[in-house]
Amino acid sequence: MDWKRIAKTLWELPGKTAMVRFQAALRGHSRLQWLEALRATGIAQRLGQGASVEELRSGLAVVQAELLQSFLDYGARIGELRRRGDRYELRGVLARALAASTPEGIAMAGMLEETVRYHGDVFRDLPKTLRESVRPDYLAAYGGVVAQSSRLLFPMIWGYVDKALGGSADLSILEMGCGSGIYLKAYSELGAGLHGVGVDLSAGALAVAQANLDAWGIGDRFTLLRADLREEVWPSALDGPFDVITSYQNVYYFTAAERARLFQKFAVHLAPGGRVFVVSTFSANAPISRYFDVILLASAGCYALPRVEEVHRELTAAGLVVDAESQLVPGQPLFGLVARRP
Repeated sequence: MDWKRIAKTLWELPGKTAMVRFQAALRGHSRLQWLEALRATGIAQRLGQGASVEELRSGLAVVQAELLQSFLDYGARIGELRRRGDRYELRGVLARALAASTPEGIAMAGMLEETVRYHGDVFRDLPKTLRESVRPDYLAAYGGVVAQSSRLLFPMIWGYVDKALGGSADLSILEMGCGSGIYLKAYSELGAGLHGVGVDLSAGALAVAQANLDAWGIGDRFTLLRADLREEVWPSALDGPFDVITSYQNVYYFTAAERARLFQKFAVHLAPGGRVFVVSTFSANAPISRYFDVILLASAGCYALPRVEEVHRELTAAGLVVDAESQLVPGQPLFGLVARRP
């Protein structure tokens, strides 16, 4: 093979730098697409103990055997699977995470589905969305998925909140945007006297949360309620007063004016000395912030990420005293604020 000629030809290709960049981007993109298919087809779980093509065909009612074989061979080529004779098994860290029934595995599966499907829909629809006055309601379809994927940040957020709570065991809690219910479970483990209400606007998220609470055996300690806290009058179940009101990863579902009114309502429904916990990814110059601004601004009911100092001012304007403002992950725009009613 004439390597010199090939090298010369490649060097003289127009747009070669762009092509190299494209190939690098394609590798990451195709891996995510493949991993999402591994999850969605159920193959990830079937390969937990290893399986042959015939076992997968039988167990998953596969008709397209050649396509299945090609799919598995590609997974082995990129290092997510390992082939031993006629059997395939999970090898890569991501592939093994998708097969795990642990909270981390479930969260990773949710984040993968959110990224490939929800975010994929956003960018696919963007030419149309840019030209229309009404944005697509992606959360109607993906609310449950977002609730699952948000659990990836649970260790960082809960570590911060748990320390700030100081082991308090007898509290009434209102959680705004309860998602999968994972934080309600964490609260319940602080003590038998802790109880409260979890609110979410997404029926999909509430369905996930209710199933989880029932499975965890704490469904009798928390009431789940579908409600829009932007409404002037809140349901009577939210009268309180509450010792703690929380808002994790959802301040971007409100305009600045709506957040200001929301924090004023928080102050009214807090017990004297009660606290508000706000944790979120905030606006910053980091690429991840700008990326999520695109996803949010393309989705009905979502708004651009606010800056942490904006939310700080809004809490103060509501009559609350901000006691703490902390960056939860070094180098990342994930911040927590704790404010209390005097």
